[in-house]
Amino acid sequence: MTDYQNKENAPHAVSSMVLGILSIITGCYIVGFVLGIIGLVLANNGTKEYNSNPEKYNGEGMLKAGKICSIVGLILGAVSILYWIVVVLVLGSTSAFAFSDYF
Repeated sequence: MTDYQNKENAPHAVSSMVLGILSIITGCYIVGFVLGIIGLVLANNGTKEYNSNPEKYNGEGMLKAGKICSIVGLILGAVSILYWIVVVLVLGSTSAFAFSDYF
């Protein structure tokens, strides 16, 4: 059996998890979308590094959790961006019609 205390965490495991959680928390803003992308990239890089030498690292679960949280935050951010695009388009078109009565 391997001793888990002698192994280090997989590269980017903690940072991808933190960025994934932050992307969910700030998912209603564009910041959540950006943090989700960064967290997903870090989780993918960490997974590649972990798979190249799995006996050296712990933290595969953290990498998976970071990837999942980043994907959820990315989806929330994308939905938020689409929502604001629709709001701007609708408000822009209704305000254009409202001002056309005065000119």
